Amino acid sequence: PALSVHDWASDPGETRNLHDPANPEHRRMMERLAEYKRVLVEAHRRDSFGARDPSAERQEELLRSLGYIE
Repeated sequence: PALSVHDWASDPGETRNLHDPANPEHRRMMERLAEYKRVLVEAHRRDSFGARDPSAERQEELLRSLGYIE
């Protein structure tokens, strides 16, 4: 899914996407967000012993179907 950025104070209906993929700062932010998401998803997959949580597979499937992860 495409990234969208909104100013909720001036655009509470989220009608104007402020994201500009040509803007280097926006690209860097997208890269940082993608890396952060990868770290969170990986951490969620593991329990405190580093083993795969069986319910994580179903959660991952649902997140993928909603477009939150690739």
